[in-house]
Amino acid sequence: MTNHLTYHELYEIEKLKTAHKDDQIAYLWKLLDDISTAGDIYKPEINRYFEYVNSKCEDRSDVANSFDGMTLEILELGKAN
Repeated sequence: MTNHLTYHELYEIEKLKTAHKDDQIAYLWKLLDDISTAGDIYKPEINRYFEYVNSKCEDRSDVANSFDGMTLEILELGKAN
């Protein structure tokens, strides 16, 4: 016997998957923001490692941005800053 899901059940499952992905994206964004903030707070020695890490934190704006520190805006495909 095959168990078929209703349209509503499939819709709810997809909604949960999307919410989970959104949570993961927000978590990873916050990690990059924390790394960037640590560079501002602790003023480490400016060496190649720091410059590399800092450039990677800046690269995040290629795919998303948070202008108010709260709302994360994901850029549409094909649109760069």
